[in-house]
Formats: sequence, structure tokens, C-alpha cells
Amino acid sequence: MHQRPLYMEELLSAPLASSPVVNIAESDLCCCIYTSGSTGQPKGVLIEHGNLSNFVYPSPKNRGANGITQRGTSLLALAQFTFDVSVMEMYLALTAGLKLVLALDRDILNPDRLRELMLDERVDAICCTPAYLSTLIAIPSMREALAGIKTYDFGAEAFPGRLYDQIIALNPDAYVMNGYGPTEVTISCTMKVIESSEGVTIGTPNAQRQRLRICR
Repeated sequence: MHQRPLYMEELLSAPLASSPVVNIAESDLCCCIYTSGSTGQPKGVLIEHGNLSNFVYPSPKNRGANGITQRGTSLLALAQFTFDVSVMEMYLALTAGLKLVLALDRDILNPDRLRELMLDERVDAICCTPAYLSTLIAIPSMREALAGIKTYDFGAEAFPGRLYDQIIALNPDAYVMNGYGPTEVTISCTMKVIESSEGVTIGTPNAQRQRLRICR
């Protein structure tokens, strides 16, 4: 069945509407994100509403999502909208009542601007790669903002043990998660709470329902 994309420009130019009636089934398409995923071949992964709903559902077994929503109040969104992590940032925050702080390119590329944004918005939750945080934590002016982070969700690459020690030096109570999951499994499928710089793994499966659709 042909499905017409919804463009942000159309939404912004349309007249305001209150309480629109929209019937969405769990098998309806939510988004299509292109990735090489586990195969190395570019493809589009079709994420259904049921997949995303399950990902953000506050089940006691959904440890990855709960690690952010039960500890944070203000989540910093750094990912590009074409990257599946952006889906996690947006919908975890919006469905759990957290403040969603959108960092623009000018903030991401300028540590001074990013620091001020994080301090002004009292950011206390962040999702990013270990390499990105390693870059930030090496900048002295960023450490005040990072000291306020209560919960971290890392993924996409190996987590170096020394980074854990650097995080804890800034905030001894920080909750550090290391996860894994290609786009095909709706962003993340495993998670481990890191409590030491040794024995770092990607942990055990989160409780998630998946239906995979691929567009080539």
C-alpha cells in the first residue's frame, strides 16, 4: 500500500488544529531509517508503531528505557534525525514527560554553546557514543555541565573502561549504561549497567517485541 510521507514544512504552514482524530494501528509504518546494519549493505528499515511503542513502554523489564526515564528529567538530543538514536531521544522523552533539549549543529560544534545549553536547561540525561563523550570530557569547560548528568546511555561502538572512571570522577552517582542494537531491532536490544572500568560488555537482552521489515 502506498503511504505518503509527511513533511515538516507542510505541518508548519498548515492551520492549527486541536485534537485531530488519527487512527493508527500497531502494524502501521512509523518511520523508515536507512542503515547498513548487520549486513554491510545499505537498506531501509521500516519501523512500525508497535515496535516503537514497545521500545518506550515503561515495563519493569525494559531496563534500557527505564534507565533514562526513571532517573533523568531533561534529555539532551544530539543525534541527526536520519540516525535511529534520534527516535530514541525524542520518543523516550516525550512519552515519559521529560524535557527534550534539542541541540542544533551550532551547539554540537561549539563546546561553549553546548555547555551553556546544558547548564541553562539543566540537562541530566544524555545518549551518545563513547568517542563523543571522550571528546567532551577532555574539554575543561565542559566538565561543569557533565557533572550534572545523572544517567548516560552509550552505544554504537566499544566502551573503553577508562571512560567510566572519568565519568565517576565528575559525578560519583552517575548511572552508566552500555547498550547495543542495530536499527533492525528498533535501536537497542541489549544493555549492561557499567559499575566498573573492567569487564565491560553489552549486557543482556531488553524485553522488546520486534517485527522486522526491510526496504531495499
